[in-house]
Amino acid sequence: MSTLSEIIDSARYDLQDYGEGVMFTNDELINYMNRMFVIMDSMLAELDSDLVYAQSDGDFTTTSGSDNVDLSNLNDNLWSTIREVWIDTDHLWQINLSRLLYKQKFNSGSEKPYCWALWNRAIYFQASADDDYDLIIEYNKKTGTLESADDMPYSDVFNEFFRSQLILHSKMKRLSPRDSARDGYWNAAFKRAAMEEVILRGFVKKPYMIDF
Repeated sequence: MSTLSEIIDSARYDLQDYGEGVMFTNDELINYMNRMFVIMDSMLAELDSDLVYAQSDGDFTTTSGSDNVDLSNLNDNLWSTIREVWIDTDHLWQINLSRLLYKQKFNSGSEKPYCWALWNRAIYFQASADDDYDLIIEYNKKTGTLESADDMPYSDVFNEFFRSQLILHSKMKRLSPRDSARDGYWNAAFKRAAMEEVILRGFVKKPYMIDF
């Protein structure tokens, strides 16, 4: 695995910014990289990529008599969206919050959860749980803020892309610090890279069949 500092050091050669009297401090370049990770996290989550997929199995349990489960500690709060919720082999289906609150108005008893909605940082069910159930929560994880010695995210898949974008962004910051079009270009570039990788990773060759 490559570290963040290794990618930054490699980018410095293209920037011709190494040795004494450097233009870009390490703190500045690390800040740029962490901004990139936020954008890529968002793009990959939007595409349901396996690169941001994570699962919490048995860490969260319903409480009998309660209609919600707090997710504040899910992955140390480094998550963006919930994909699926299961109780053992029972799949709980997601509905919007308004629909869930409507269901709760007409449900005064307790029962096994069968649907849910996200409200702030908690999962709410259609009624209070009638027992303690272990939840399997599938979610999109966030990279978080990395330091120079930390490993690069996404299993090194986007290392070269991040290196090239760091070079480009650093140059543009010096040559045109007020260029408002830069952010639009950045988002488009990240979305294109994320889509290409998701399509590539999701492609399955059609098996060759001989029809006798």
